[in-house]
Amino acid sequence: MHICVLSDTRDHPTLTAFAEILAPTDTVEVLDPSHANEFADPVRFADVYLLKSRSARAVALGHSLRRSGGVVVNDPVGTANCQHRLRMARRATAAGLPFAPTHAFTRLSEFVRQASSHAFPVVVKSTRSRRADLVAKVDDLRQLRSLEARWAGEPVVVQEFLPNDGWDYKLWAIGEEVFLARRRSRLDPDAPATTHPVGDEAFKSGLRALARRVGETFSLLVHGVDVLLTARGPIVVDINAFPGCRGVSGAAQALAALVHEVASRRAQRAGTVPVVPPRVAPTVLPALHRAVGRLVSDPDVRLRVSRVRRKPGQGLVVSYAAGSSRPVLLASLAEHAAADPGVTDLLAGVGSLAVRGVRPTVVELPSIGLTVRSFPCDEGLPGLPAALGPVPGDQLSTRLADACRLVLDDPSARVVSVRATPIRYKPGSRCVIRYQITAAARDRADLRELVVYGKVYRDLGVGLVAHRVAEALWCTGMPFVARPLAVVRELDLVLSEAAGGADRQGQVDGNKLLSPHWASEDPQTAVAAVAACATALARLHVDCPADGLADLTCGATYARRARGWAAALAGHAPGFAGEMARLSSALVEALRSAPSTVRTPVHGAFKPSQVVFCGPTRPVVIDFDGTGLGDPALDQGYFLAYLRPRGRALRQAESGAWCHAARQRFLEVHLDGLLAGGLAEGEVDEVRRRAHLYEAAVLLKIASRHSRRVASPRPRALHAALAVAWDCLRRFESGAVSAA
Repeated sequence: MHICVLSDTRDHPTLTAFAEILAPTDTVEVLDPSHANEFADPVRFADVYLLKSRSARAVALGHSLRRSGGVVVNDPVGTANCQHRLRMARRATAAGLPFAPTHAFTRLSEFVRQASSHAFPVVVKSTRSRRADLVAKVDDLRQLRSLEARWAGEPVVVQEFLPNDGWDYKLWAIGEEVFLARRRSRLDPDAPATTHPVGDEAFKSGLRALARRVGETFSLLVHGVDVLLTARGPIVVDINAFPGCRGVSGAAQALAALVHEVASRRAQRAGTVPVVPPRVAPTVLPALHRAVGRLVSDPDVRLRVSRVRRKPGQGLVVSYAAGSSRPVLLASLAEHAAADPGVTDLLAGVGSLAVRGVRPTVVELPSIGLTVRSFPCDEGLPGLPAALGPVPGDQLSTRLADACRLVLDDPSARVVSVRATPIRYKPGSRCVIRYQITAAARDRADLRELVVYGKVYRDLGVGLVAHRVAEALWCTGMPFVARPLAVVRELDLVLSEAAGGADRQGQVDGNKLLSPHWASEDPQTAVAAVAACATALARLHVDCPADGLADLTCGATYARRARGWAAALAGHAPGFAGEMARLSSALVEALRSAPSTVRTPVHGAFKPSQVVFCGPTRPVVIDFDGTGLGDPALDQGYFLAYLRPRGRALRQAESGAWCHAARQRFLEVHLDGLLAGGLAEGEVDEVRRRAHLYEAAVLLKIASRHSRRVASPRPRALHAALAVAWDCLRRFESGAVSAA
């Protein structure tokens, strides 16, 4: 087994001991993330990656490895959350962990101005955890002002100083193992760094349980927790992703055991059909809806189901709305309960079960595994409530005002009002918000109505990449992007201008303009729109700056994903399992055996829903979350798959004829754009040939997403999708370059 440790320290004693334990049978390589090149095939380079370094470069590399199929310990998202002390506090508090009360300030000088309203002593820390950061106990205003001389512009969090017994209780968790010790507080500069044992067994048991809860909350397998023993009980004051564990007896052995366990789980999955959760029993959903209604117990609120999803290992998730598309509640039923028909009886007795939590924000029924949250309370998106409620003077309002001045090109413009509306929400992952802003200039009485869009991310690193790509494209004068405006780090929020700018006249969603129904009314306009999309995509491939883009390793990634999508379909439609296995095997082999030699910036998920039209020939791409350096055939195949007729359009001859013409036009314009952009004719032929493979894979994705909606499989539609996917494979093997 090959283990790659991403660390900027090669001679760490715990890592040295860890390598010696594994030396007889395994290889341990330490790689500095700041000097690491992108991996051609992360899955083959190392069996397990240990994300020891917590630098921004290391976290970004961890994300890239995970997207490419690599096994990374710890989760890069959890690692990043522990580096940002405000996000750490919010996530811990939302999960019900006993965490020290924490307040945030954009700079230390801001806290100094408000310090008279705070009780001393307090603990002041840099918002971003790093070496040589600010961590200090401040007893009075004089000490605070002495810190200001050096740290005035430093973003900080301020924690109430909690009287305690003078010890920092150190918890180190490695897998299921939890090691405990205590040291004198680091806030006392004269205290020795000597580690002492913890004696009380009952006390140790409670601390171990707390450490495991922290790991579950932050998706960490290796982590450290600092706890104070106060009159309120044990209180968490800091969480450290992948601590050094210096001097912790048994840490190296526990780490070696964890790595073997993780590698064993990976080996069990490799080459086999992924586990697909059994379908939800027919009686579970109605029982869940009735239980949620009893928990709400408000006769004036009539709930309707807006979204139902079931994914492996994630249980059943149902979103509810009340009268409009705005989400109101989110109910989740744990994996073990979702597959158990007997849970119906438990749901029927919700009124008599033990409920914990804070009504009406979060209600938990641990005995069932049911959690009901009121929107926008979402532990995966801790910045969402603040993003939906800008307050005059806060960071979001300031950034929106700056955006208005930029969009209107008027430095005197001011914000009169802001209305925030969620328009696309994926629980625990992201939420798109429309900000409708009324602005006015100081020297004019007229008002302007503007729209700015924001996206709150679970992982702000993804949003930062999308923001940088949009900035690079905007600066090169490309007309098919919305202007990027700002990043509000405190809320994990990225802001951008509405497509078409301040005037934004005649906007049409890409799903509508590029649909067979719209095309039947105005086929020429629809074909022109398809050609414009092809031109925009070609310019992205040949004109977008490649600096700083992550390597997407498209072939290996989509081979792994195609196997998962095929397995999901086979689980929901057992009658197709044999054919699905044959198709999956052939597609995976083709994707892995013919790597692309063409590397360009790629969008990563280019489809009609990612485009807004400000006129038939002016598409604006609105989402660069998956952009990276990869095979341009991915984007081509992705878009062509979504131009296939689906649903009712499958039975309409005119729809099929238009889809064929649109696909052919898109293909011609895109390939011509690649040639004009400098790609050789042989490279363009390779792109078109490999696009057949990605189109087949995306067709499986589309079909599997329908099956996840807890709906009955549609055999006719599934059979048609499989036939088209097989045709794509045959065209790849024959070298065909036309659209079928």
